[in-house]
Amino acid sequence: MRFLNKFIIFCFLFIAVANAQWSADPKQPKQIATSTSNPQEIYLLKNGKDGFFLLWQDVMPGGRARMLLNYFSSRGESARTTNGVEVEGYYKSQSAPKVSSAVNGKVAFCWLEGMDDGSKWLFVQQANSGINFKWTAQPAGVPVTKPDGGITEYAVSLDIASSSNVGWIEKSSSGNYSVRLNRVDAEGSLRFSKPIQLDDGGTQKVSLNVLPAPNSGAGVVWIDLQGGKSVINFAFVDSTGKTEVSKVISTVEGIVKSLSVITLKNGDHYLIWEAAGKTKEIFHQLISAKGSERWSKGGRKAVTGKGTNSAPVAVEGSDSSIVVSWINEAAGNDDILVQKFDRKGVAKWAFNGVSIGNFKDKQFSQVIDCDNNGAVLIAWLDKRAGAPEIYLQKIDRNGKIEWEESAIPVSASGNPDKSYLQLMFDGKDGAIIVYKEKSRSANGIYAVRIPSNRQTPQGIVDAWLTYNDDEVKINWTATNEGNVKGYFVHRMQPKVKDTSWIEIDNVVAYPGAKGAYYTFDTPDGDGAVTYRVTQISKDNKVVAMKYVQGNFTRKSTQKIYVGQNVPNPFTNETTISYNVSGAGTVTFEFFDSGFKLVKKETIQISKGGTYSYVFKAEGLKAGIYFYRFTYGNFIEVKKMAVI
Repeated sequence: MRFLNKFIIFCFLFIAVANAQWSADPKQPKQIATSTSNPQEIYLLKNGKDGFFLLWQDVMPGGRARMLLNYFSSRGESARTTNGVEVEGYYKSQSAPKVSSAVNGKVAFCWLEGMDDGSKWLFVQQANSGINFKWTAQPAGVPVTKPDGGITEYAVSLDIASSSNVGWIEKSSSGNYSVRLNRVDAEGSLRFSKPIQLDDGGTQKVSLNVLPAPNSGAGVVWIDLQGGKSVINFAFVDSTGKTEVSKVISTVEGIVKSLSVITLKNGDHYLIWEAAGKTKEIFHQLISAKGSERWSKGGRKAVTGKGTNSAPVAVEGSDSSIVVSWINEAAGNDDILVQKFDRKGVAKWAFNGVSIGNFKDKQFSQVIDCDNNGAVLIAWLDKRAGAPEIYLQKIDRNGKIEWEESAIPVSASGNPDKSYLQLMFDGKDGAIIVYKEKSRSANGIYAVRIPSNRQTPQGIVDAWLTYNDDEVKINWTATNEGNVKGYFVHRMQPKVKDTSWIEIDNVVAYPGAKGAYYTFDTPDGDGAVTYRVTQISKDNKVVAMKYVQGNFTRKSTQKIYVGQNVPNPFTNETTISYNVSGAGTVTFEFFDSGFKLVKKETIQISKGGTYSYVFKAEGLKAGIYFYRFTYGNFIEVKKMAVI
């Protein structure tokens, strides 16, 4: 019965871990936020190569808004359940969160908290990748300001000292607009007794950005709407609160429809904006951490192609470039273009950029990221087949389309309501796409991982090792398993010829796994380990192989373990090594595939140490068998095969 219970637990664990991995199937995306009524303001925040934070606002029945967070590794494991962690507060409502970039495995976020008296206070909080909140002495987090007027915009940045710089635009009862900033240090204390005022006047201020700067300083960008002009301003505030005179980055005739700012790894800030005057045009500028212009005064035109150009987005490339994408409307179609610029603002690809493809109808809401080799990954919503679906394309570092001309489908639901599309390079060889989808029954946040090395008809996408005390866990993911029968897992013994492979397990492929599998092994000793995962087709042919290496160190303080039988599979006899911590009784029980006991052996041990037991297959038919090792309260079950 204990064996059966363990077998059932193993099945449940298999399903749980399988569900923890990303899906690569557009028809079966992984739902990564389940306890949601109407998720909004969804943010994906990259945490280097390790994974990403997910923050969203959920509007509950009745209209109350709350905030939730979670963290996902690049392989799909979540820090908490898919319900996320709710930010506790005073709240009648928590609305419109804004977030910083991830710094040293943390993010800062700010929001408006509805209070009992009807006022709204601006709060800030930090969380790490375990979704542990930094300031818990009071509900919500740290109140940054309790404004007399109304807050129209706000933003936050996080520095390496774990200080949060929070900026906001406040509209007074007299109609004045003020741009203000305060800093919350790592202990949760306000750095300045009075907020630093960066601008004040009767003209409207919009498009606020708070940027990280050296030595716990902050850069602040905003637009001042002065009649028919839009003035883009920058101010630098050092760690003591000293403020330099704000600088005008550009004066635009007309309205700035969108403004995006990214901080580059060297501390410079890149600004790109869409000017909607007589025509729609896109300009950009590079400034230093303190606002000095790197390029010509007022910025440069980023796009020169004919037609209407709009909706620019930008990201820093791994090759020190700046990658920009925008939508070009010409001849009744919306075409998405991509261009790469060097740090001098010189375009590196085709004169008018690289088109993602010649598709009819509308393409929109594009998002971009770059891999480690300077290539660009771009996802977008596409109405070529009617209802919007998500597609993905890769452009190599030289501006050449790398995948199929039709691009790679990421979604295939047919539901028309998709939004909050976001994309990140997973740090290895794939792209993770996150989006919201609304169906007839519910709203959800979903994710799909698409390998960067394009899929073969069948294939093993990835394999990796994790360690747990006396065991090695061999994990792998696969795709397109329609003709796949299963997988063989072998271990090569250290210091043995490459041809000496021991079978650890054979795993049957099944749809419920969604391409994610694992098995366990207990090596006989410490040191280097090499495993081979072989994918087998239904006609018993080898489809693909994946090798994975690691170093195993036994961590158990009990020094009790049982190894995999060697050889495996076997015909006549096989040897099982085991280690015990002291004198006692060891029991081996052997079961056939129907869990019928076929042999039992009891061994008395006089002292702790390593021993071996030789099992003989006399009278046994070929097939799968299990052996259960018992020593005191220690029980371990392993599988072996007789041929």
